[in-house]
Amino acid sequence: MGRTGEVQVLLDDMRMGGVDALRSLKTDNVVTITFVDPVAAGQRWGGKYAQGTIVVATHADTLPQH
Repeated sequence: MGRTGEVQVLLDDMRMGGVDALRSLKTDNVVTITFVDPVAAGQRWGGKYAQGTIVVATHADTLPQH
């Protein structure tokens, strides 16, 4: 589920692992892709996300709240 020290991927608020998880996504379902910087990601989701997080939303109701 992603190596330590690697940018993590969240798909509809579910952890998918490291950036290699992006290869398995069906792009026709993607609504947004957002990068959350390391400081904000670590504060929001904890230490596993402290390298930054790519948030992928496939539904409008799962868009990240700012």
